[in-house]
Formats: sequence, structure tokens, C-alpha cells
Amino acid sequence: MSVIHEETKALVERLNRDTPQSLLLTGPLGIGLLTIASLVSESSPSTIIIEPEKTPTTRKITVERIRNLYQETRSKSTTKQFIIVHEADAMTSSAQTAFLKLLEEPGTNIHFILTSHQPNTLLPTILSRVQQHAARPITRHQSEEYLTALGVTDATKRQQLLFIASGLPEELQHLVDDE
Repeated sequence: MSVIHEETKALVERLNRDTPQSLLLTGPLGIGLLTIASLVSESSPSTIIIEPEKTPTTRKITVERIRNLYQETRSKSTTKQFIIVHEADAMTSSAQTAFLKLLEEPGTNIHFILTSHQPNTLLPTILSRVQQHAARPITRHQSEEYLTALGVTDATKRQQLLFIASGLPEELQHLVDDE
């Protein structure tokens, strides 16, 4: 079940009708940027998701992964293909430089969706080549309805969850799943 703010839902509908070649979705940690990116790309049967490699101390997207992506996108496609780079701010500096080549010379029918909680860490040249849109946190009412849908009935627990993560559906889900 995905819960997004009404303005973000309207943004997704606009982007589905008129998808830019390169898009950057931003918002606070826990808002569900990957969910929103997936809603934008759901019209395509061909979506590649790039996520950071995670270790106990780091998270990064390597230049090797971006170079592989370059090879994966070189073929001509007659249908829309989406490349979601989730947590694009985790790209190493060399990966960001390599990614610029993809942005500058996209394959036919390729659309990039980057997500970032810290867009200021991306190269200015990447930022200049993407349409930026910020996802809005869900309302208090939506947060309460979401907790009900998740089966949280204890009033004290609900208040605690709303205090910690109100407006952030992914974080609410994580907190409910992990006592």
C-alpha cells in the first residue's frame, strides 16, 4: 500500500503524461522516494533500478555499476525504458562523472529518474540536466489512516509513531515492522 500526499500524486500523474528525459525526486528520508519513482515508471514494462551497495559503514554506487548501466542502455528501444537511480547522492564522484555521459547522450526512449535526500551532494552539472521535483510529506490525517491500515490500534503507540515519523510513510512502515 503506497500513501503519498495529494500534491505529489498530482505530480506523478503529470509526469506520467509528460515524462521528462531526466528527473530528480527529492524529499526527506522516509518519505518513500523509490515508491514515488516506481509510480512514475509503472507505465513501462522495462525499468532498471540502481541502488547503493550497502556495507555496515557505507553506501555507494560505484563507477563500475554506472559503466555497466551505460552498456545496458546502448540498444535502441521502441518503448519507454526507465532507469531509476535510487539514492543518487550515494554515487561516488567518479560514478557521477560517468553518469553525466548517460545524461548527455541518452539512448532512444530512455528516461532517468534519480532520487535523493541530499541533492546538494550531486554535481552541479547533473543538477543542471534534470528536472527537480520535491515530494511532499503526507498529512497528519493520512498518517493516522495509514497507521490504521497497518493495524496499529494502541493509542500510545500511535502517538509515538506520529511524533517520530508523521508525514513519512516509509518510516512509519519501517517502525511498525521493526518494534
